[in-house]
Amino acid sequence: MEFIITSHGNIAIGFVDTLKMFFGDNLNCHVVTLGDAGIEEFRENIEKIVSQVKNQEVMVFADLIGGTPFNEFAKRSEVFQNGFQLLGGMNLGILIEAVNLRLQGKKSDDIIGNLRNMNTIACLADMQRHTNEEDE
Repeated sequence: MEFIITSHGNIAIGFVDTLKMFFGDNLNCHVVTLGDAGIEEFRENIEKIVSQVKNQEVMVFADLIGGTPFNEFAKRSEVFQNGFQLLGGMNLGILIEAVNLRLQGKKSDDIIGNLRNMNTIACLADMQRHTNEEDE
């Protein structure tokens, strides 16, 4: 299964660099970013990656639901021959979990299910309130 990580600016590059700290260099993740070069270069880069992986199962992680990177991959969803998942709203916790599950041999449906059930944001006040309730 191939992972593609896409974003506005270089956040996708930063995420992959951080993932390498956890999992090493053999992540099998492709990165495509929308930067100052503009939309046409971004589309060309997408086409290059799509041509490499279109016959494999692919999961795309985009920074924003409905943002340009998300939408550009959505337009190409029917090109993929062996399964395609597009997820928006990625964060580091989700990516760590997805890579870990893929390394365990989990299928994309299982990975998606786990990611949907993750609680990826925490508020300190809620955590303190929960701790105080447990102490009582």
